[in-house]
Amino acid sequence: MELLITAQADVNTARTDGGYSPLSMAVHHGHGNLVQLLIDARADVSKLSKNGATPLDVAAYGECADVVDLLITARADVNSVRTDTSGTPLSAAAHGGHTDVVELLIAARADVNTHRTDGRGPTPLSIALALGHADVAQRLRAARAIERRRG
Repeated sequence: MELLITAQADVNTARTDGGYSPLSMAVHHGHGNLVQLLIDARADVSKLSKNGATPLDVAAYGECADVVDLLITARADVNSVRTDTSGTPLSAAAHGGHTDVVELLIAARADVNTHRTDGRGPTPLSIALALGHADVAQRLRAARAIERRRG
């Protein structure tokens, strides 16, 4: 990757069938050192894949707390909304029961009460409760999250 960056390859060009950027692929595989290398090379931390996911969505769903932290530090939008599911990184972390990721997102001021762009549907707290993720639910309640089950 360093050779490609040195050769001024476009670090934001999607090269997979799913339209994932090199950054999203590095995030998906949990390669923190490669994620940092791409961020340093000005990779777009908000670039959407074809399915509407940002690199932060991918990291939050995949329980990559160290990578989530790198993306937040690089100013990834913690309240970004997927174009396919209208989910947020916090709803993805709540769905997976990833307490450490939830804590990072809350600390970065993620909106604990938004799940969909239309304001309907389950909140991250509702998702955590429905899936039995008690630790995540506790963290969300401490951040003043509300439960909403229906739209």
